[in-house]
Amino acid sequence: MVGCSAAEIVYVRRHKYSYRLGRQDLENPAAAYRRLRREMLAAERQVYVTARDTGEIDDEVLRRVLNELDLEEARLAARD
Repeated sequence: MVGCSAAEIVYVRRHKYSYRLGRQDLENPAAAYRRLRREMLAAERQVYVTARDTGEIDDEVLRRVLNELDLEEARLAARD
């Protein structure tokens, strides 16, 4: 691997080990971040809905928070 950049070396090694493990669906770091952030947003939504259902926050607060979460999710989708 003489003359290869660090990124190229990482790419080759990742694919080699992925192949050995039988994984062909290698996810790049940016895609992994977006996937994990979407999962976090879904969890956050559930927490806020539960807080509203138990009376900890009112509907107006829930709407504002869900709007912010929707905007963040839209920004993530624009990067796909």
